[in-house]
Amino acid sequence: MTRFFVKAGSAADGTAIQDLDLGEDVWISIVVRDGRLLPVRSDTTLEAGDEVLAVVDPASSGESTHVFTGVDKE
Repeated sequence: MTRFFVKAGSAADGTAIQDLDLGEDVWISIVVRDGRLLPVRSDTTLEAGDEVLAVVDPASSGESTHVFTGVDKE
């Protein structure tokens, strides 16, 4: 499990889960907004400040970080 926080202006901010460029090695399991669990569906739209818990292939975890943080992958 990897925890991400959606940063304002990142690719995830204002984007539905189904439209995120995450590849097949990331499975979003939990989204928390303002201390409340949100239903995780393909049409769930993420917002800045959301906490996202995802099952991520350890070999590709760095590749998905930029979607949530807005920081380019290294």
